[in-house]
Amino acid sequence: MLIQGLQLAYFRNYRRVDISPAPVLNLLIGPNGQGKTNLIESLYTLSVGHGFRAAKDRDLIYHGAEAARLKAIIQAEGSRRQLPLELAFNGHAKRWRLNGVSYRQLQDLPDRLLAVLFTPDDLAVVKGSPDERRRFLDRELGLVNPGYDLERRKYRKLLAQRNELLKDIRAGRAETGQLSVWDRNLAQSGARLIADRLDFLRHLVPRARQVHEHMARKAGFNITYQASLGAQVKNEGAEDLERLFLEALADQRQHDIRAGSTSIGPHRDDLVFYASQEDLRTFGSQGQQRTAILALKLAEVDVIRQRCGSQPILLLDDVLSELDPIRQRLLLEAVVDQDLQTFISSTHLDLSHELFKNSKVFSVQEGNIIPKG
Repeated sequence: MLIQGLQLAYFRNYRRVDISPAPVLNLLIGPNGQGKTNLIESLYTLSVGHGFRAAKDRDLIYHGAEAARLKAIIQAEGSRRQLPLELAFNGHAKRWRLNGVSYRQLQDLPDRLLAVLFTPDDLAVVKGSPDERRRFLDRELGLVNPGYDLERRKYRKLLAQRNELLKDIRAGRAETGQLSVWDRNLAQSGARLIADRLDFLRHLVPRARQVHEHMARKAGFNITYQASLGAQVKNEGAEDLERLFLEALADQRQHDIRAGSTSIGPHRDDLVFYASQEDLRTFGSQGQQRTAILALKLAEVDVIRQRCGSQPILLLDDVLSELDPIRQRLLLEAVVDQDLQTFISSTHLDLSHELFKNSKVFSVQEGNIIPKG
């Protein structure tokens, strides 16, 4: 997938923007606070339907404006067709249009703009809380499997309803036997989520291991799925996982009633990152943690390509300045070698670098984007 053109109207600090990106490297250069990250966020929003920094859609709309509109001209690999992809929103509702046809939601689009985002905040995937790692899995799986997002919303609703029932049982307002129906439904939905996560990791981890070995110059990188259902969860399918889930819910029933919440399930699972058999969250340096995330993101590009049959764009927000020269070079080489359309934001870059010779440079100043050269 390539972006041939990008137009923004009343998005973040941009009133109007109209640019034509290069097919591979696009460099967004300017001081902090001028709008570089906002442009990266506009592309991410076109991909997933929401920003990566905004708590609410309203926060993405230009101050004083009623609505924002994003439009990209996209071109799929092996095709000359140029399709206009549009998203308009006012803080209450979204409207999608692809090639002039309206769609109610992102999942309905026959063609999607796929994007892999890498920001300095992604270090939290390794060193942060389990919530951060679950969010990573959910976000990336939603890209390659739209059905996963639907199942996740269903699971969250079932989980909330079961937790309410647990509180009612604890307070004597409901009978314990009422849990059986909710347990079956929760186990069925949760098993599907865990099965999808395990399948995704089976594709992602081997490729991430290869990238990590190339960048770190040593073997031993791994990611394991830490399931709250127990250590026996490895490569089971959804049916076996459903059985394990039901058994675990029965075992934890009295504990859950006392707590008024569900103690096991995909909402409690975690990932553990290892390098040379050491837990990177506890023992890894910031450089090792950053290399792990970088390997994960580059591996994700390959998984999306394989699973979706379409190449994603890569969004690097203020990342190069966080990398040492060797990792910078390895990252840029990977981008150029794969003909991967990439948008890089930075306060400054050495534009004489050989790998930048065919890049397109945009100067970002106070909500204006000016092509250079």
